[in-house]
Amino acid sequence: MTVFLTLLSAWLAAAVGPTVSGNASCPRPDDVAALLATMLPEQAGKPTTRALGPDGAGGDHGEIVTHGVETTVRLTDANGTIVGDSVLEGSCEERAHRAAVLLAIWQTRLGVEAPAAIASPRAPAATVTAPERQDIHRRRPAARLGAALVASVDAAGLAPMGMLELQAQPGNGRVWGRLTVEDTGEKSIALEPGEVRWGRLTAGLGAVVDLGTGWLATSLRGDVLVCRMSVQGAGFTSNRQATIWQAGADLGLRLQRSLSPQASVWLDVSAVAWPGQQVLWADNVTNTRSMPVLEGRLALGGSFSLTP
Repeated sequence: MTVFLTLLSAWLAAAVGPTVSGNASCPRPDDVAALLATMLPEQAGKPTTRALGPDGAGGDHGEIVTHGVETTVRLTDANGTIVGDSVLEGSCEERAHRAAVLLAIWQTRLGVEAPAAIASPRAPAATVTAPERQDIHRRRPAARLGAALVASVDAAGLAPMGMLELQAQPGNGRVWGRLTVEDTGEKSIALEPGEVRWGRLTAGLGAVVDLGTGWLATSLRGDVLVCRMSVQGAGFTSNRQATIWQAGADLGLRLQRSLSPQASVWLDVSAVAWPGQQVLWADNVTNTRSMPVLEGRLALGGSFSLTP
């Protein structure tokens, strides 16, 4: 009787399809559920309807989730244990088919290894073998390259910028390392009888933390900055040039929209601080001016995944 109940429980786990939900739009959970219904036994023709688990909880549950530019499929059992998960790649149709196949494979497990043979007085001995559980590997290290046009504004006025960034992470997770190079257009401050002009070439090192997923993903980032600032006078009797090295930091919020599994566009708002006071002065001129310490930035850019 114990053996019979064990086999019956395992057969029901495989025959009843899992619920399928999630925030992904490529593929949609409904499309995956429809494909899954054609792959499971006839009893699982409605994978969105589930029986209760042994403890009264819901049955197996499939999720199709978009996280930034990455979409994953996951199956958990009635106890909340992860049965398997995998990253989906390719077109939306290919992703939907792969997700359905993986859910079907994971769902048809017996969960326990049944006895090798069960004898029946009216039939020959039958052999029942549990399918081998597959090892689902988490994804490989990932990297993405981005570029943006930036508007920089401070007490000296508005100037255009160009920015390149490289983000990378060794495995799964919400945190990415970030390396940036920025080139700021020329700004100026009046210093009678002339003016002082400068531009910045900046390198940054920091981190990006993904906060939310879905149609519009969000992330928070922070960087430590080092810049080479070229300063020169204009309109003076003798115009001089100088190079200043400056350290700073920035904090930004990014809104990101995926265009495909490999590409996305984003809007980035950030605040930059340049600690310390940089005083501008000229020979035979009594007044002085200070360089702006705070800077605001608005960037429109895009990113492309460097890993398949």
